[in-house]
Amino acid sequence: MLNKIKLISSFEFKQLIKNKSYKITTVIFFVLALLAAFAPRLIQGNLFKSITEELNKTQKLGIIINDDGIDESELKSFLSNYEVHLYTDEEKLKDDVLSKELDRGAIIDADSIQKFVLNSKLTDMGDSLDGALNEYRYKKLIETEGIDYTKLKSIEANQYQINEVVLGKDSKQNYFIIYFLLFLLYMIILTYGQITATSVAKEKNDRTMELLITSTKPRYLILSKVLATVLSAVIQVSFLFIGFAVGYLFNKEYWSDIFSITSAPIQLVVTFILFMIAGFFLYLFIFATLGALVNKIEEVSQSISSATILIVLAYFGAIFALTTGSESSFVTFLSYFPLTSPFVMFIRAGMLNISIAEVALSFAILVLSAYLIYKLACDIYRLGTLQYGNRMTLKQAFKALREDKKNKNNE
Repeated sequence: MLNKIKLISSFEFKQLIKNKSYKITTVIFFVLALLAAFAPRLIQGNLFKSITEELNKTQKLGIIINDDGIDESELKSFLSNYEVHLYTDEEKLKDDVLSKELDRGAIIDADSIQKFVLNSKLTDMGDSLDGALNEYRYKKLIETEGIDYTKLKSIEANQYQINEVVLGKDSKQNYFIIYFLLFLLYMIILTYGQITATSVAKEKNDRTMELLITSTKPRYLILSKVLATVLSAVIQVSFLFIGFAVGYLFNKEYWSDIFSITSAPIQLVVTFILFMIAGFFLYLFIFATLGALVNKIEEVSQSISSATILIVLAYFGAIFALTTGSESSFVTFLSYFPLTSPFVMFIRAGMLNISIAEVALSFAILVLSAYLIYKLACDIYRLGTLQYGNRMTLKQAFKALREDKKNKNNE
């Protein structure tokens, strides 16, 4: 048995890694990971500098005051970050904004302000000009009530210094690495699931499976194919991590505020590895099954669409757990449900204090489910690879399995 599995998986593995696209993708993974490790250095060195310079640049502001109650000099003190120019003609103000003589303009009435900008930008939301003008109005209003503005601001500034002590796990500390691992798992399963389904369909299309089926049991074939796919995935992911690790060594100080490789919790890493492997096998068995149902490679994408939807839903369920908290009953259910537990359980392990027993129970359910799907996949694989004509649906496959089982019982 082991010799057959070793022989077939070795053949499948060599076929995968000899593929030109596989080699190119592996190199791309390494280079992208290496560049990603340099991202904080590039951002802090250039992008942040240019943004800071843009934000610190004194802007030219033209204003028209239509409120006799406004003290011009006092208003200018609230607009100290701007180079203020007073206007009386609205058309002239607009023309200067259009010609870029001014960065922006404003007409201040008693109860409203009309602003003029050349182009609206995302960074204009929460504009500091709005805050400055509203603060000036606030000062005027409270002073009409006989309240000292300076004393009031002093009281508002006198607040408790609040320090939060996390007694459990600090989810913010692990957020970056959890999101990275989640996205990595999502991409791996999607990419290699399609490769597995295509590989099965291609062999069937070449009429080679009859010979393999008659000489080797289906459970050896499907397990060997999945093992070869897993091994090829491990190599590519290893290059991804190696590329990032090499770049990280040169940029440690720039990553210190984001995360540290050495600070990743052991429970999180171990849980991710275990659930990634088991979940990977589970989904590859599903994709292999769906690949065996088709008769043409062109039909693969249609056949695996249901599995793809499951993966996308599982991914968004994990995003929900990551962004809204991992303590809800719904998230707990997702961490035990075998199709979503590979994505969710390691998130709970990284963000909450959960017992080893909970992780072990979820893992046992996942492994058992993977085994049952493997057994089911073998039966459908055997029937699907020997049937030609129209593409089988899962419903037809289950019906054929029941009839096959009934025939065996009658013999």
